[in-house]
This record gives sequence, C-alpha cells and structure tokens, in this order.
Amino acid sequence: ERQRYRDSQVRLVAADEGELRRIGVDVDSRTCRAALRRGSRRGLGRVAESNSRRAVVLFNLGGPDSPDAVRPFLFNLFNDQAIIGAPAWIRWAIAALISGRRAKTARQIYGRIGGKSPLLELTRAQAEALQKELADEAGELRVFIAMRYWHPMTEETVAAVRDFDPGEIFLLPLYPQYSTTTSASSLERWRICARKAGLTAPSHAVCCYPTLDGLIESQA
Repeated sequence: ERQRYRDSQVRLVAADEGELRRIGVDVDSRTCRAALRRGSRRGLGRVAESNSRRAVVLFNLGGPDSPDAVRPFLFNLFNDQAIIGAPAWIRWAIAALISGRRAKTARQIYGRIGGKSPLLELTRAQAEALQKELADEAGELRVFIAMRYWHPMTEETVAAVRDFDPGEIFLLPLYPQYSTTTSASSLERWRICARKAGLTAPSHAVCCYPTLDGLIESQA
C-alpha cells in the first residue's frame, strides 16, 4: 500500500512536470536541497561566485491577522484564478459575493482561537528554525516568508528579497504535495511579482516532498 502511494506521487509529479517547468520550478527537489547545502562552498553558477548571499522564501497560504482582515482575506482567496478559473470580472464578482457571505461566520470561528489565524506565527517559527539550521553554511543566508492571500503578501516579500540582493534564491512552498491551487499558485505569483520588480537572481523551487523521510514523524 505504501509503495502504491509512492508510485502515485511519482506519476503526479511527472504529469505536472510541464506545468512546473512553465512557472520556473526545478522538479528535482533533491537537486535543490543539495544545492542549498552546497552553497558557495561548491559554487552555484557565475552569479553565486560573485555574490554569496542566498535567500530562502517560505510560501504559505496566509490568514487574517484581525477580525477586520477576514473579509479581504477571503476575497483574495476566491479571487485567485487557480481557485476559480472564470474570467477576471466574473471571478471578482464571485469573490466579492462569497467573502461577503462567509465573513461573519468566519469571524466567529477565528474568534474561538484569538480572533486571528495562527499561521503567520507558526511560519515565522519555521523560518527562524530554518535560519538557525543553515546558519553554519558558507555565505550570508536569510529566510523570508511570502503568504499568498494575506500579509506579508508576495509583492512585499519580493521587494524585501530584492533589497537583500541575493545571488541565488530558493523557493520553498510549505505544501508537501503539488497542487495548482497551492504550490503552483504561489510560485506563479512569485514569478509575476519578481519579473515586475526586476528581481533577476537565479531561482530554484523545491517541489514536492510528500514522502520525504521524517516528514510525517515531524508532524505527528
């Protein structure tokens, strides 16, 4: 049964390889992880040879940080073409309708856990842990967070990474399995925002790792 699950994941990645490459994803996550560990000790191309700074960007869904943020968060979610594949003006109207209808109930649910989503705090903890784990690697390394539907939004993070001026960027969606509505949506948004901001450093995305050794144990 476990082998059948692994085989299904391999087929999934293979089936989506063209889409992943279209949005700039290195489909061999082992290569990306090895490159991140190698860092400037082995050299990662001409850019890295002259600039040893590296940026790691963690991608996550995001969540409202206050009751007032619930409705705009929901609007951003349902206005994503990866979620609702309608023309832009129709998608906008649908997102406005759904977010308006669901906001009250969603606020009540978030009220049970302090009035906001804990996702940003948890992702910051992951970023800090990763920063410490990679602190001994050669060259300066900084971990950033990009949320898809609430702050820090992708545009904000792209600007912060550009100011950091890395020689290499590693994009790490915190969704183990590939989906067009999660990993692909986040990486596509990054590609668009990076291009607009003139962020041209070589980038590598780590995708996908649902059967990575230790993943399930770490979350049990």
